[in-house]
This record gives sequence, C-alpha cells and structure tokens, in this order.
Amino acid sequence: MDPSAQGNALPPRRSGGLSIGRLFGIEVRLHFSVLLIFGLIAYSLASSTFPGWHPDWSPGLNWGVALAAAVMFFVSLLAHEFAHSLVAKWKGLKIDRITLFLFGGMAELKTQPKTAGVEFLVAIVGPLMSGVIGLGSILIAAAFVGPNFVENLQADPEAAMKGLGALPTLLLWLGPINLVLAVFNMIPGFPLDGGRVLRAILWAISGSLSRATRWASVTGQVIAFGFMAIGGLQIVGGAWINGLWLIFIGWFLFSAAKAAYSETVVRTSLQGHNLSELMDTGFEFADATDDVEKFTRERVLHRSQSVWPVLNNGALAGIVSVDDIAEVPPEARALVQLGQITRPLAAVDFVDSNLPGTEIMKRLAASDYGLVLVMQDHRVVGLLRQADVIRWLTLNAGA
Repeated sequence: MDPSAQGNALPPRRSGGLSIGRLFGIEVRLHFSVLLIFGLIAYSLASSTFPGWHPDWSPGLNWGVALAAAVMFFVSLLAHEFAHSLVAKWKGLKIDRITLFLFGGMAELKTQPKTAGVEFLVAIVGPLMSGVIGLGSILIAAAFVGPNFVENLQADPEAAMKGLGALPTLLLWLGPINLVLAVFNMIPGFPLDGGRVLRAILWAISGSLSRATRWASVTGQVIAFGFMAIGGLQIVGGAWINGLWLIFIGWFLFSAAKAAYSETVVRTSLQGHNLSELMDTGFEFADATDDVEKFTRERVLHRSQSVWPVLNNGALAGIVSVDDIAEVPPEARALVQLGQITRPLAAVDFVDSNLPGTEIMKRLAASDYGLVLVMQDHRVVGLLRQADVIRWLTLNAGA
C-alpha cells in the first residue's frame, strides 16, 4: 500500500523539557529537574546561608535575594554552555540545542569536532567562562565592601558579613560558586569539560579519537569511584549528608562516562553509513478500518512487529502499537476499529532515509517508542528500532 498522501513536511523532532526560546540561533531548553535544584538552592540560601550572614534581614529580603541568586546561578550555567556553543559555531560545528538540567547544562552538538584542537577549544572555554564570571563577581563585590573587608572578615566574620547590602551579598555567593563550578568541571573525568580536555590531549598524542575516548572514559570512571569511596568514608565517619551527596555525584559521573564512551563507539562505527542500511523494510501497514480483535488475531500474534503505521484510505493516519491494543479490553476489541486508537501523526517521529549514521541514535533516543518511521519521497519505506542498530553493529563489528 502506498501512503502517498502524507504531505510534504516532516513533523519536527521533539525533546524533553521546556523550550524557553532561542539565542544566537540556538534553542535553549530547561529540563524539569532544574526546578528541583532551583528550589534547593533558593531554600538553602533563604533558610540558612543568608540568615546566618544577616540575622537582621527580614524573611522577605532573605527570600528575595535567594531567588535572585538562584536565577543568576542558572544564568551563569547558561553563559558557560553558550561559551561552548559559540566557539563550536565559530569552528563550523552545528549546535542542536542547550539544555539545562539537574547537574548543570549540556550543549548538544549535531556535528562533532574533526580535530583534537577544536575539541580542546570547545571544551576549555566553558570552565574559562565560569572562572571569568566568578572573578568578575568577586571584583564587583570588592568595589562595594571596601579595601578592608578581608581584614574585617578575618577579625570578625559575623560583623563583616552583617554590614553587607543585598547586591554584594549576592555577588559574594555567586563568585565563589562559579569558581567552584570551573574547578569541578576541569576534573579530568570524561564527560566533564576537564575529561574532554584530557581526551583532546590524548587524541592529539595518539591520533585516535576512539582510543582517546576510551582512556578518558576509564579516567572518568576511576575518578567516579574515588568520589564514591570518599563518600563511603564520610558516611562511616558520621557525615551522612556529605557522604551520600559524594556517592550520588560519583555514581552520576560513572554512568555518564560509560554512556558517553558507548555513544562515541556507536557514532564512530556508524560514521560513513546512513539509515537506509539499517532500517527494517519488511514491515507491514495496518488499515484503520480493521477491528482490534481481528487485527490482533490475524497480525499481532503472528509477527514480531510491535508498531504499525496505520493507513486510512491510503493516507498515513498515524501509528498503533501493541501497548495501545493491550489497553482495549478483550471483550470490546471486536467493536473498536484501529482508527479509533491510532496515535496521530503529531505523535510520530519521522526521519529521512538519508539520515547520517551519526544522527541515528540521537533520533531514537528522542522517540517516545524507541522507534522512528523512515521516509523517502514522502512515503514510509522503513522502520528503525534500537534493536535494528544493535543487530547492524553486531554484524559489522570490526568491519
């Protein structure tokens, strides 16, 4: 069957989180976990840090400065990621988007650096930006607090901090936090910025991106185990909160290092190939007028296909999955047509059959079903699932 009436435009790809706009032509998204860390920062500052510095401040002033500080912290993270992105664009790389999430942010590159030098520049500029923001905040605060502030702070910390206004208070928190952010990101554990700097150096020395990524990933995993070990020792010593936090950071770094290495291996293996080599062309369409009971008995139970493109009068109407069918009670399936439970085109991920291999896993990861419909000349010509990619990688390992 030929779904030739599907239209000329492919639906745009989707991504998790909330889009807050574009800057310098780059989409900026907020992952929902940002709300958690924003709330934790604001609550910690308003309930503990600022009242400790300023016992005479009202709760309203504490919360006002705390919220402003939390906002400025995320503006700093955004500046860090834009530094990566703008240098990448300057070097001819395409930027997909910037996403801020629980542990900071990520500039997502559509194309990867071609040389170790470009990788080094793109990686190093983020921590440098955080360092500039940190030092700049401290220097601006110094103009408010006067030349004797450090001496007064050493002599009587409580009195020195108590005399500060709202703006220098905010800046004296924001500055050191950004310096810590710069130092933390320079830890040579892939995929932190420091790990990418290390990978660039190893790449330049070895001439192999794959080997450099493997070595940087192993270094990142060792550092992650170090964090978890220190966290375990702190828990034994009674510092539960700090210990659990370090274990959590270590686990996150370990998982990210393994995932980043796996992604690089897959990306390298798929370099020079395109989606048409991997897709499943032996799929079947479903007809919107078939009832669910008949379709289940005659098609679903006899095929491994789990998602079907659905046609209505020869035009693509959407997709239906095994999960969608399972939601229809067995006693009602003879009365329900597939068209009534079909997911509309807006819920479908489309890709072109000429999609480069390096983009495949990213598109699959963005799909709600772990599956995409492959288009050619405005017709569905194939399906692609993660299992198809794994099968191709298995058969072509070492090729």
